[in-house]
Amino acid sequence: MTMLNLVPGRPRWSVGAEMALNGAWTGATSVGDVQWAAQQLVEAAEETPAAWLAPWSALADRWESRAKDATDSRVAAEARWRAATYLLAAERLIPPGDPIKREVYERALELSEAALPGLSPRMESVSIPFDGRALSALYAQPVGWSSATPTIVCLGGLDTTKELTYAMVGGELVRAGFACLMLEGPGQGQTLRHGGLTLRSDSETWVSAGIDHLLARTPGEHGPLGLVGMSMGGYLAARALAFEPRLDAGVVWGAVWDYYEIWSRRLAPGSPISPDERAQLHWMLGVDDDAAAIAAMEAFRLAEVAPKTTAPVLVVHGADDRAVPVEDARRLTEALGSSDKELVVFDEPNFGSEHVQIDNLPHGSHVVVDWLRSHLTRSPNAA
Repeated sequence: MTMLNLVPGRPRWSVGAEMALNGAWTGATSVGDVQWAAQQLVEAAEETPAAWLAPWSALADRWESRAKDATDSRVAAEARWRAATYLLAAERLIPPGDPIKREVYERALELSEAALPGLSPRMESVSIPFDGRALSALYAQPVGWSSATPTIVCLGGLDTTKELTYAMVGGELVRAGFACLMLEGPGQGQTLRHGGLTLRSDSETWVSAGIDHLLARTPGEHGPLGLVGMSMGGYLAARALAFEPRLDAGVVWGAVWDYYEIWSRRLAPGSPISPDERAQLHWMLGVDDDAAAIAAMEAFRLAEVAPKTTAPVLVVHGADDRAVPVEDARRLTEALGSSDKELVVFDEPNFGSEHVQIDNLPHGSHVVVDWLRSHLTRSPNAA
């Protein structure tokens, strides 16, 4: 169980609720709403996808109704964005084989798209050509943006979306003065659901496509470029930093040293991993069984990649991380070829010691923002 334990006796639901709760840090959710939803989940008779969805769907209905009644465009936009966030938080834990998963996602996407024009700071949905198809992303600009503003490419975790990535990290970075591109790679979000691109290890290829898009927005010059990856995005970020020379600095937020080793352990006989989690991994990879999934994960290793990194890197990890042991963060930091590298380990329970500081996100966010500001302050580049 995680430290907050919002849904006692149902650890997966508890983690899902904690993720929704952390959206309150950027205004995407409300503490009171999540507390109410958690109580409904505690009282649920069975642990089923329908029971998990029910309170989040009710919250979405409430906020969508509020949006329809609002006379102020900003109020309506924020209500729709909040409704979408609750639906996306719910959709994460609905197994791919359940028809309701697609229905929930499409409703959330419709709400988020409708919200974008009225949100402040400015944010837009973008489609980036990649491998004959397209990557989906959200691009957000801070107040006072110029072509010299530092821009961060943000990569989410295994089962998150661009909207949830904004709720967890992007919104705080924009508030701190950075522009952000919340990029969904193959196997993630709309890129998987609409584009049909499945998860692959070579993250530098789609991060490069994202950077190409950013540079095309401001021909002639651009500000410093950074990269932040959370959870599985920690692997994606570490890999991209080794091969994309246009990145000036990066943050591995929740280190992944060897995803093959991690998933071999998770999928071993007797592992407590749920059938839904197995199905999610199979779907993202485009495979049919555990053997094929483990084989695909052979490419997700950093031992030969990390020494190639030369850009400054911050690695952030929780000492009580149960998804990826803290030793993996130490191994990655030691292997990085950068002369400017730092490992921050949060080791105090309830103050960031869990996976990607899900038990107290602002502690991790402040460290990340402070480090990025100190490393992305140079003059604009020639494109």
